[in-house]
Amino acid sequence: GANTDVTLPMVTSTPGNHSFTVYTSDPNGAADQNSFNDTRTTTFDINSITTTSPVVEGFENAAFPPAGWTFVDSNSPTMFYHLTTAGGFGNSTSSLRARCYVLASTYANMISSPIDFTSLVAPASLTFDVAYAMKNSTSNDSLNVYVSTDCGNTWTRKYSKTGSALATAANHTNNYTPTASEWRNEVVDLTSYIGQQNVQVRFEFYANSGNNI
Repeated sequence: GANTDVTLPMVTSTPGNHSFTVYTSDPNGAADQNSFNDTRTTTFDINSITTTSPVVEGFENAAFPPAGWTFVDSNSPTMFYHLTTAGGFGNSTSSLRARCYVLASTYANMISSPIDFTSLVAPASLTFDVAYAMKNSTSNDSLNVYVSTDCGNTWTRKYSKTGSALATAANHTNNYTPTASEWRNEVVDLTSYIGQQNVQVRFEFYANSGNNI
C-alpha cells in the first residue's frame, strides 16, 4: 500500500520509436502473489527532424500517424483512428478521430515534430477544426493543446475545453460521426513563440465513455 519515487539516470538514445518497460520484483523481499500488474510499458519517440513553418496536416494521406508526428496511445483498443468518412466542414473525407465513445478514463496524445518559428512574423497561430458531441449531459471528454520549446521536457497549456464547452453538436447517444455543419474552427495564439527554433504542439485527448472527438 506504499509508494516510492525512483530517479532514473540520463539515457542517450537514437532518433526513432522506442519502448520503455518498468517492472518490479520481490516486493517486501518475497515473491509477488499478484504479479499481473508488475510490468508496464510505454512508448516514446525521438524526432531529430525540424519542420519549417507553416505546417499543414489534414490527415488525408494514407500514412497514419503522419510523417513527423508521434502518437502516444497505449489504450486497447487504441484511441486514435483514421476516420475516412468525414473531414472538417465537409471539405475532405478524412480526419483524426479520438474514440472517446469506447474508452473510459484514458488519455492519448498526438505530438508534432519540432517546428522552426525563427522566420515567422506576428501574428503566429495554430488553427484547427474540431467536432464533438456529448453522449449525455454529464459527458466530460476533453481536448487540451500544449506547447513545448525544450523537446517535450516541459509543456505549457494553451487551449482547454471539456464537455459542453467542447461540443459542436447536440448530444448523440450513438457512436458519433460529424456532419459537415457540426464543426468549429479554433485559433490558438502562438505569437509569443516567434523566434524559437524547436516548437512542438501536443494535442491531449481525454476519453471517458462520452463520445468521439
